[in-house]
Amino acid sequence: MWDSDDARQHFQRYPVIFLSFKGVKASNWAEMYASIRELISNEFLRHDYLAEPGKLRPIVAKMFQSVLDRDDDLPLCFVALRNLSSLLTAYHGEPTVILIDEYDLPIQAAYAKGFYEEAVTFFRNFLTEGFKDNPNLFKGVMTGVLRVAKESLFSGLNNVEVRSVLDNQYATAFGFTEPEVEKLAQDMGAPEVADELRSWYNGYRFAGNVIYNPWSVLSYAKSRDREFLPHWINTGSNDVLRSLVFEKGRA
Repeated sequence: MWDSDDARQHFQRYPVIFLSFKGVKASNWAEMYASIRELISNEFLRHDYLAEPGKLRPIVAKMFQSVLDRDDDLPLCFVALRNLSSLLTAYHGEPTVILIDEYDLPIQAAYAKGFYEEAVTFFRNFLTEGFKDNPNLFKGVMTGVLRVAKESLFSGLNNVEVRSVLDNQYATAFGFTEPEVEKLAQDMGAPEVADELRSWYNGYRFAGNVIYNPWSVLSYAKSRDREFLPHWINTGSNDVLRSLVFEKGRA
């Protein structure tokens, strides 16, 4: 990438908002909403230089402090991405990049625990305000399992390009390819384990490409005992799939 003139002109150029919802799980909406407010507050805190004395108008400074204090202000949370991107763009003179990781994990948890409507309503407003028609946005990326476009999950957020494992152009971006795993085995000083890695973690074929589970391969590589284990099984929940299967079976 560094050899690309087009890519280098963007290097360290844009302010970035990054939120990962991988840890936002709760048994009810009140607990989840509190976790979300904390997550947003921490990202504002990371950019607290924006609110140094005298830099913001009083009303904007009050908004910033309210987010830092994690006030229970739902409308303010809805526009948090838009407000922070506006301040970052004004300060840096460049539009903002917004990165949202595992946006759908709280929604899956909410579905399993029975408060889906509250969660999906929040994220519909939160993400739409941040991504749709935001003049301060340079690029935005959301990663997750649930689809956004062509579904009614986020009806207001209809300008999203979905790139999945079925997309030929990006199929190899969702895991390790065969040559990459062989190179990793060589870098580990154990090229002989390539066949065993293939046996354990070569579990996918995306658009004709053999793909390895990256978490499992890396978990094996960094483990002290180098023991082959089903690492991936402990990283996620199949509650939504299990619920749908059981409901289908009862129908």
